[in-house]
Amino acid sequence: MNDSRPMGQHPDTQTDTPCHDVQDLMQGADRLYSERWADLHVADYPRGQADPDQVTMQSHIRGGAPVGLLAELGPVEAYAVQCLRYWYSGPQERNRVSAELQDFLGADLGQQAVEALQQICELCARHGRRPLMRHQIACKCLGADEACFANFIAAAAEGAREDAMLLASLIVRPDFASSLAGLAQQLGIALRQIATRSEPETVSPQTTRHTLH
Repeated sequence: MNDSRPMGQHPDTQTDTPCHDVQDLMQGADRLYSERWADLHVADYPRGQADPDQVTMQSHIRGGAPVGLLAELGPVEAYAVQCLRYWYSGPQERNRVSAELQDFLGADLGQQAVEALQQICELCARHGRRPLMRHQIACKCLGADEACFANFIAAAAEGAREDAMLLASLIVRPDFASSLAGLAQQLGIALRQIATRSEPETVSPQTTRHTLH
């Protein structure tokens, strides 16, 4: 996910849409939606599944409504949101995130992370409760669906199985929650490895000199 920025660096926004103006959007005008929510996108849904064009205005707002900023997330959560945004932004961006995961993790572990991400997105697309909403790649806002996805990946990475299962059941049908949680743990552990490697080195407390003046 490196478009002249290292993985995990929070990009600047590309939209001047006021994120708090949700009440006006609830009125449902198509013009208002196209002008103010043009930075929201639904995942690719296969034939026979939920049609994004049939989703109501309220559903779009519910999943895409800003609930915070990317900069407020921990590294694992932020990486998870970036993975989601890049994966659904087209073949070029998908190849970019795949290459970057392999660069950070090595060919084998990187490919496993890519496959886990791919299967997660496929499960969400095929068996999701509704279309998963995302913001543009460079948007610094955090959408409601993105926040749920980020917390889900982080919980799975930490081994919080019950929390991960609960969050998974909010994203997909209950009979697919276990499979989704297992894939999320695999991806989350990989992202945690990247986060650990990206942390700046700190001076050991034993070697730090303390002075009063």
